[in-house]
Amino acid sequence: MIRFKYQKKIPQGFTIESQNENETILHYKRNGMGCMNLFFAVWLLGWTAGGCFISIIFLSEEVLGSKLATYSILFLIFFVPIIVIGVFFIHLLFSKKQFRLNNEALLMETSLLGIKQLKVIPKNEIKGFYQVKDGGRNKTSLPYSGGKSNGKHDSFPSWGLKVLTTRLTPLIYRQPYEKSYWLGQVLADWADVPFHDVEHQ
Repeated sequence: MIRFKYQKKIPQGFTIESQNENETILHYKRNGMGCMNLFFAVWLLGWTAGGCFISIIFLSEEVLGSKLATYSILFLIFFVPIIVIGVFFIHLLFSKKQFRLNNEALLMETSLLGIKQLKVIPKNEIKGFYQVKDGGRNKTSLPYSGGKSNGKHDSFPSWGLKVLTTRLTPLIYRQPYEKSYWLGQVLADWADVPFHDVEHQ
């Protein structure tokens, strides 16, 4: 069961469905990070407009020989990023997670537009939980990830949470600080393992 001290300050996006001596169920829906979401929305709109413009030119010209190859490359340059970023953006807005904590394992179910994926993490294999800074400056460098930070800097400070078993597995990512901090404490308390947080900058 989740201790009372954690129940008093549940971050927005988390709800406790039920809890008893054998199992606790947490629901989580992404929210926050409005500036980052707005950036992706504006980027997708502008990039899609550019792609449509290229498509109009593509369809209005006699695309034979070298022109076909040129316009095909431009088409891919514009529309492949739209698909990739679009899928990522949809995941940011609509994904939901359910964490089931029982005596045997942590079951994490991710749901996106009716598609569900289940990850089972045995409790006796959990060594610790790591809060990571995955956006903005000074991203986290973990000792179990080869000493490398998580990519290049960006303008959107965000934090996530990973669980360490035989490898690091992300649980949540790209969220405000308090969400991964709260969840990390709750899960570490349940598994009776250390929780390693990062300084809130």
